[in-house]
Amino acid sequence: MVIEPPARGPRCWFVYYRVRNGDLSMAVAAARSGQQALCATWPWLQATLMQRPASSGVEVTLLETYSAAPDAAEEVLARLPAAIEATVAPAVQTWLSGPRQLEAFTPCA
Repeated sequence: MVIEPPARGPRCWFVYYRVRNGDLSMAVAAARSGQQALCATWPWLQATLMQRPASSGVEVTLLETYSAAPDAAEEVLARLPAAIEATVAPAVQTWLSGPRQLEAFTPCA
C-alpha cells in the first residue's frame, strides 16, 4: 500500500538540543522569551517548551514545539523555520551543549 503525502507543507516543527543541567533555568527562560516573540508576531502559532525527564547526566534535552493553525497561509509557513532559528537560536546559543536539530512534520492523510 502506498500512502500519498499531504499536499500541504509542514504544520508542526520540533527543535531539540542539549544544555547543561546548571544552565537549564537560563536556557528555558531564553527559549520561552523567543517563543513568546514568535507567537506575538504570528498569533496563529502555538509554541511549547519541554524537557526530557530528569536523568543523572550532566545535560538535559530540551524540545521546542511549534504548531500552526489550519488556516495559516502556506507562504507564511514556509518562512517559519528561518524565523524560529533567527529568533530562538541566538537566545539560547550561550547555553547549548551541541547543535540544535529542527525537524518538520505534516499531519497524516
